[in-house]
Amino acid sequence: MTQTQLTPAITVQTPAKAILAGEHLVLHGASAIAVPVWERSLTLRLALRSGDRLVLPEPLTSCSESVHALLEGQVTGFVRTWITSDIPMGAGLGSSAALSVALGRALVLARTTTITNTPVRGTLEPDDEALARRIAQEIEASIHGKASGIDTAVVAYGSPVRLEPEGEGPPSIHPLTVTSPQTFLLLDTGLRRATSEQIRRVATSSQQGDFTGLMEQGRLHTDDLIEGLATGDNEQIFEAVQDLGHVLQNLGVEPAAAAPLRERATAAGLALKVTGAGGGGFLLAYSPMVDDLKEFAESFPLQKRILFTVPAQTSATIRVRSHG
Repeated sequence: MTQTQLTPAITVQTPAKAILAGEHLVLHGASAIAVPVWERSLTLRLALRSGDRLVLPEPLTSCSESVHALLEGQVTGFVRTWITSDIPMGAGLGSSAALSVALGRALVLARTTTITNTPVRGTLEPDDEALARRIAQEIEASIHGKASGIDTAVVAYGSPVRLEPEGEGPPSIHPLTVTSPQTFLLLDTGLRRATSEQIRRVATSSQQGDFTGLMEQGRLHTDDLIEGLATGDNEQIFEAVQDLGHVLQNLGVEPAAAAPLRERATAAGLALKVTGAGGGGFLLAYSPMVDDLKEFAESFPLQKRILFTVPAQTSATIRVRSHG
C-alpha cells in the first residue's frame, strides 16, 4: 500500500438508544436502564491511509494516543471515515454513542479481520467485543467528559440493558428482562443541547437542595419500572414512567419549552418523561393502551416522532458488516 492508498473499507451499523430510567442519577450511583432504537441508526465505513501511528479524524484526534494504546499499536495510519446517520445530534438519542461503538468495532475489525471481497457478517468474538467497548467508552468520554457507560453499552449490545453501580469500580451491565413487547413514543422538542453542559448543570445542583431525596425517588421508580417490564404489568410501567418524569422535572432537566407537549400528553392520558441528558432533545411517552399511543403519535409530523417497540428479549443483537 502506497502512502496515498486506502485499505478496503470496513462497514459497521449501530442503533440509536433511549434511556428509560436513570438519566443523570446514574452518574451519582443509581441504576439505569436503556433500550436500543433501531428505527434510527448510524452506518460507518472506515479505511486507513498508511502512517506510523494511529490518527483519528477530527474532532477525535485528541484521543488517538489512548486508542492506539488500547489496540497495542496493532492498527496504525490515518483513519478515514464515511458516516451516514438519521440519529439527530444533541437530542438524547445516543448519536455520539452510536459513532463511538461503530468506530471502536471498525478499529478492532481492522486489527483482527482479513478483508476480502466477501462481506464478513456476524458478531465480534467476546474478547474483541470487550476491546471495542473499551475503545468506544474512551471516545465517548472524550466527547462528553464524564460518561456512565450506559449509552455505549446499550448501543453495543443492541438489546435492553440494566446498568448497576459497583462501588468504586466500573458499573456492571446486565440484560434487562422484558416479558412482553412494549411500545414507546419519542417526541422531538425541537431543542438541541450538549450533553456535557447538562451533566455539569446537574453536578452543580447535586451540591444543593434535595438532591439526595430525588436520588432515592429515582431509585425506587427505576426499580418499579424494572419490575413492570419483567412482569409485563403495563399499569406499573405507566406509573413508573410518570413518576420518573416528575423526578427529572424537579432536577430541572425538562425544558420549559416542553410544557405544551406535556400538556397534550397528559390530556391524552399518557405518561411522559425526558430521555437522555435533557434540556431539549426528545421526550418519551407511554400508555398502557398501545392503540392510544399510536393515535397520539399520528397527531405529530413524521419528522417529530419515533414510535418504537421493545421486543420481549434479553439477548444482544449485534450487526457488523465488513466489505472489501
